[in-house]
Amino acid sequence: YAGRTNWRLPTASELETLPNHGAENPAIDPAHFPATPIVTYTWTSTAIIASPNYAWDVYFGDGPVGGGFKTSNYYVRCVSSGPSSAASFTDNNNGTVTDSTNNLVWQKCSKGQTADATCSGGATTATWQEALEYCETLTLDSPRDWRLPSVNELKTIVDRSKTAAPYIDAVYFPATVSANAFDVYYTSTTYIASLAHAWNVSFSNGSVYHNNKTDVFYVRCVSGP
Repeated sequence: YAGRTNWRLPTASELETLPNHGAENPAIDPAHFPATPIVTYTWTSTAIIASPNYAWDVYFGDGPVGGGFKTSNYYVRCVSSGPSSAASFTDNNNGTVTDSTNNLVWQKCSKGQTADATCSGGATTATWQEALEYCETLTLDSPRDWRLPSVNELKTIVDRSKTAAPYIDAVYFPATVSANAFDVYYTSTTYIASLAHAWNVSFSNGSVYHNNKTDVFYVRCVSGP
């Protein structure tokens, strides 16, 4: 197709770059991806290692990332070229972690935890508005400017190669809250179909969904690039 012979099913990290979280039905750029089907999900090549009969999928109706039974009949969109680069982290030993693949600098520990080697102490939750304000006033590694990450940014530190929670590199992001499906982290991205909701990411199962902005969830800030 198009003179290429190296087509393949995209990984979860690749396909989840396509949703446009500022649109719905479809939540994808219709000029470049016209007639994208939204009746059901679209497959990725990434199996859910903790549940071998399942694989990751993306729904282009509004953009969530979840998992489906491998025998289900879902849509397919192929990709060409080499697999996308995995995150490459550096602990800056000052409470921050740099991802060299996109030059984002992350808060190593969650809101409420101590910025030490193990992120000791208990993480605390916040509403969406409180999460925005917390990140905007964070003084970690001053004078660095912090903000609540967008959904596309927070998705980049999900590690779907893990066999169990947390679905994140626990060496660089220790004590990330992931005990159950309700332990999610806020993003700054509003859910376009309901402005009272915002997108969040779960490191307990790797899913990407949305919840009411008045609900209280966990927070990890980002800076850069």
